[in-house]
Amino acid sequence: MKLGCLVLVVMGVQGGVEETLDANREHAHKQDQIQEEILQAMKESGVLGEMKDKLDDLLYEGNDIENEPKQMNYLTKQEEKMLENFVDEYTKEKNIKVSANTVVDI
Repeated sequence: MKLGCLVLVVMGVQGGVEETLDANREHAHKQDQIQEEILQAMKESGVLGEMKDKLDDLLYEGNDIENEPKQMNYLTKQEEKMLENFVDEYTKEKNIKVSANTVVDI
C-alpha cells in the first residue's frame, strides 16, 4: 500500500514537472516568436536602416584620411642645421651625392 502511494506520488510529481517544462518551452517559443515579429516590423519600417546609418556616421566621423598628410617637423631649427651640416660633411667625406634636405625630410 505504501509502495502504491509512493508510485502515485512520484508519477504525479513527474507529470507536474513535465507540464512545467512544456509550459516553459511554450513560453520561450512565444517570446522568440514575439521578438521575431518585432524585428520584422522594425526592418519593414526602416528603423534598423536609420539606426545603422547613424551608427556608421558616428563610427566613421572624424576618421577621414587626408590625401596629403601634414608634414610635422620634430626638430628645432638648431637641430635641423646640425643635421644638415653633418650630412654635408659625411657626403663630402664619402664622396656621395645626397641632399641634406632629403635626410632631414626623412
